[in-house]
Amino acid sequence: MQEGCIGQPPDSFADSHFFTADIGEAVLTRIEGPAMVVDLWRPGRGLRTLRRADPS
Repeated sequence: MQEGCIGQPPDSFADSHFFTADIGEAVLTRIEGPAMVVDLWRPGRGLRTLRRADPS
């Protein structure tokens, strides 16, 4: 990794490729004990956590 990259113009890195990501949502799903936990993030809505436990 090149030192001092922050604040450099994109043309300073001739061998690099820059891109923009338009992310509509991010989801992390995991198991915590008997429950499935879903962390859902959407722009402008923030983070929401959903839990679903086994009904038995």
